[in-house]
Amino acid sequence: MLKNAAIFLLVLGLFFALRGAGIRLPAGIYPAGGSLAREEPGMNREPMQCPARPGAEEIFVFDSPEKKAGRGRIAMLKNIVIAVLVLCLVGICIFQGWYITDVFTDLENITEDLKLEAEAGNYQAALGVYEKLMRRWDKHLTVLSIFLIHDEVDNVSEELENIGAQLREENELLLPSSIARLTYYLGHIRDGDAFCVENIF
Repeated sequence: MLKNAAIFLLVLGLFFALRGAGIRLPAGIYPAGGSLAREEPGMNREPMQCPARPGAEEIFVFDSPEKKAGRGRIAMLKNIVIAVLVLCLVGICIFQGWYITDVFTDLENITEDLKLEAEAGNYQAALGVYEKLMRRWDKHLTVLSIFLIHDEVDNVSEELENIGAQLREENELLLPSSIARLTYYLGHIRDGDAFCVENIF
């Protein structure tokens, strides 16, 4: 989710930065009386007449160099703020991709050990591996809940609970399918949230 937000803000920031770089601030402003005084480099200060109200006085207002410099500084600061925000979000998304890949690779390795113990019928050893798996999951659950969609977190938590109950009952019928579903969920989340070209486009 953060990754998608960072990509959106990156595109938006680049758009405004390029648009801001191409904007040419006008040298004159429209007066209340309906006349425009426009100043361009290499041109004489000649007013452009616009339809004015009867009896209105022509007023010509030219921006001072200080005002032009102030507007330039404001535009520059705005672009800097946008760039900093975009870079921060991109950094967070890179960290998110690394963190999720590291955590879920570890969880998949422990799940593989659990599968081997269950297939061998060593339910006490499998229960010990399961408790290790639950400790790792509970340790990272708070951070994962920030980065991941809640349905994905709920799917893993529900399957872990099913596996725990089936291990205690030594249910040979349901346990293999539950471990297979857990392995699928972990791999799907790891691959789906990796920061790579396939997931961006």
